[in-house]
Amino acid sequence: MKKDNTSSFDDAPRPANAGSGDPVKFTLLAEEGSRSSGGASPENHRVLLVEDQPDVARVTALGLAHLGVEVRVAATGSAALEQALAFRPTLVLLDLDLPDFNGHEVARRLRAQREFDAVWLVALTSWNTPDMRQRSVEAGMVEHLAKPIDLDVLARLLARLPRAFL
Repeated sequence: MKKDNTSSFDDAPRPANAGSGDPVKFTLLAEEGSRSSGGASPENHRVLLVEDQPDVARVTALGLAHLGVEVRVAATGSAALEQALAFRPTLVLLDLDLPDFNGHEVARRLRAQREFDAVWLVALTSWNTPDMRQRSVEAGMVEHLAKPIDLDVLARLLARLPRAFL
């Protein structure tokens, strides 16, 4: 049996000549049982991916959709805050280098709102130094992952998410 995972790139940057501004959507059909099992089922999770590089956002979102999660993409810190309120993610993957303000600031602003206390905030970045890892912890992130992210790492991360979300 196939499962339909539709994802939207509502906030992905678009070229100036890009039509009406309708969201770019894709559908990924994955065979049931093709995803790894163990821990919490990924199908019950909502992931907000905050990434300003369109190619990185698309590849990462496709990987997440393959794992069975519902994915939304935001390309700026401001869009991430708006999407988080509307989408209510169980996991937020945050690039640290965003065009308006950085991922640490997004994390701090989300942590300042009680409704995001249990949401897992994870840095997803090429800035993988001890100092940046410490700054991620101080901003309220539970993980600091280096790009490019491996699909197996994402699967293990999703499997570790608390069952309270389910």
